[in-house]
Amino acid sequence: MEVDHFVTQKEDGSLIYEWKNLYPIDNKANKKRPKTTPTGGYLDPCSPQDDVEKEIIYVIEFGGNSLFKPRDPSNQKAVNTAKLLNHLHKDLKPNIRDKHHEVVNTVAEWHHARQTGNEREEYEKELLLRKLLSRNSHFTMLMRSIRVIPSQLLIDPAF
Repeated sequence: MEVDHFVTQKEDGSLIYEWKNLYPIDNKANKKRPKTTPTGGYLDPCSPQDDVEKEIIYVIEFGGNSLFKPRDPSNQKAVNTAKLLNHLHKDLKPNIRDKHHEVVNTVAEWHHARQTGNEREEYEKELLLRKLLSRNSHFTMLMRSIRVIPSQLLIDPAF
C-alpha cells in the first residue's frame, strides 16, 4: 500500500498535506492511475455527497469477471469513477475471480448443509460467508453483488 492524493499534486499543490485529499492505494493501481483528473472529477468515497456504493453498479459475471457501471450516465463523476475502477481492476481480476469462486462455493456448501439438516455445517458456512462479505473483506461490494447470495446473509448490520 501507498498513500496517494485524490486531487493530484500537479493539479493543486495546496492540497498536498490535506488529510481529506489522501487515501491508501495499492502500488500497482497507483502506477496505473491517471495522473490528471478528468473533467467532472471522480466520486469521493469519503464525501457524504458522493455515495459511491449507490452511484456505481457493481457486477460480477459468471466466472468472476468484474465490471463497474455508472447508475446514472449523466453523472460525470460516476462515469469517470466507473471507468477508473474498470481500468484499475484489470490486474486484480484473477484475485477477484478466486474470491468469487470462494464465495459461490461457500454459498453452495451452506445451502447443501441447510437442505440436509446439518446445523453445525450450516452455521460454520454462514459464519464464513459473513466474514467473506463483511465490509472488512477484500472486494466487498463486488462480492455482495453476486446474485446467488441469500438475502438473509446481507441483512446483518455487521456488514
